[in-house]
Amino acid sequence: MIAEVQLRGLFSFLILFSFLGFTRAQASYQPLITDGEVQTVNAAGEQYIDYILPEKPNFDQLILEAVGADGGWIEYQYYDHFKSVRSKRVNGGEGAMVTATYSVGVGRSIPPGSVLRFVIGNRGHWAKYDLLGDGGNGAGGGGGTAILLSKDSGVTWTLLLVAGGGGGAGVRFREDRNEIEMNAGQPGTSAEHGIGGQHHKYLMADGGIQGSGGHSSENTGGGGGAFKDGEHSQG
Repeated sequence: MIAEVQLRGLFSFLILFSFLGFTRAQASYQPLITDGEVQTVNAAGEQYIDYILPEKPNFDQLILEAVGADGGWIEYQYYDHFKSVRSKRVNGGEGAMVTATYSVGVGRSIPPGSVLRFVIGNRGHWAKYDLLGDGGNGAGGGGGTAILLSKDSGVTWTLLLVAGGGGGAGVRFREDRNEIEMNAGQPGTSAEHGIGGQHHKYLMADGGIQGSGGHSSENTGGGGGAFKDGEHSQG
């Protein structure tokens, strides 16, 4: 029998501003559902979620799927050729998706009684501007989603996989040219360290390394890591 678990980054706009630079606390410690159905684990704010495998599992494989959170979007106003005020939105990049299958049982990848820790990224800061001034503006990158394994009741942890967060959108107004450059955030990378997306072919924000969040600078949207979301520092 095969058990499946899904993890997805949070897409709600209600709490985008709440979770940068935090230390996560445990949300719950509960048994994993082993009925063969897909079990979805959603973001829990500043908290991680622990699940314990049964001592006598009725399955021998566990499929894990993690999805990083999207990068933040930018909405701005500008004057068109007729001097009318218009609005436009530039989207952030999508979080990466990572899927892996692990064997379950004594002497296998995931032994009975092990603890799986789910750290789920939150969407990057969105940004909304009135009429753009000269210079660049960027939104924050999305947080990555990570799954960790402990075989000794939480004393030590092994990183199983990370899905990187998407890069934040970027907008730059060139007053000397009366020109607006729009750069949508690029997708996150399905890599162990959760490398964040880039928003421009010449400018890449640092992604998360071993769970740290990426940042942005000027008009570059930051990538997300596993334990901290992307941040924006200028613009």
